Amino acid sequence: FDVGSALGNLLLNYCALPGLLAPREAADAREKRLEEVRITWQSFAEGFLSLAAEKSRDRALAYPGYAAGFLNKVWRDTLGYCGTELIRRTVGMSQVADIGTIQDEAMKVECIRQAITLGRTLILAAERVENIDALIARVRQNG
Repeated sequence: FDVGSALGNLLLNYCALPGLLAPREAADAREKRLEEVRITWQSFAEGFLSLAAEKSRDRALAYPGYAAGFLNKVWRDTLGYCGTELIRRTVGMSQVADIGTIQDEAMKVECIRQAITLGRTLILAAERVENIDALIARVRQNG
């Protein structure tokens, strides 16, 4: 849940940037946000696998391939939580200031549309998004 929420919040900012910055600045900031998404997941995954290999008392994690398989399930859950966060923080009671502070109403609607569409895509396609590179490609396809 936590890593999905973190990625979701980074992607909410990604969706809002065109409404907050000039076009060139927004494009640069969006690339930075995607790199932060990559670093966040990679740091989590590397940390998990390291702890599983070195410090876990769970015998299952010591079984060859189990920790990586478990991490794959965590990845799928992460994508679902990420998508849920995108939608919840756009249309729910806990909306983000990133989108809420956009002055241009047409741009705000477009940023909201993008966040909801991306959230829906991540929830529905979680089983088919194989890794962080595929996630970033999906985000870029989303607009």
